[in-house]
Amino acid sequence: MGAVASLIVNFKIFILTSKDHFETAEPIRSLALKEQTGKGRWPVSCRKPSLETVEDWQLYIVQSLPESGGR
Repeated sequence: MGAVASLIVNFKIFILTSKDHFETAEPIRSLALKEQTGKGRWPVSCRKPSLETVEDWQLYIVQSLPESGGR
């Protein structure tokens, strides 16, 4: 209990407990809908790149690192 109290007081992190994955998903869904409603924003969906060679994968990984990529 002390660790949870420390998270709340020191880091302002709140812990939600749930019985199962359905009960866990509902607050996340609710927060996501609230965040998107009224702002005209939609969830971001990125397509998975079609990388066929090892070199393509290596380039993809290196470019995803901060301050190194060709974006």
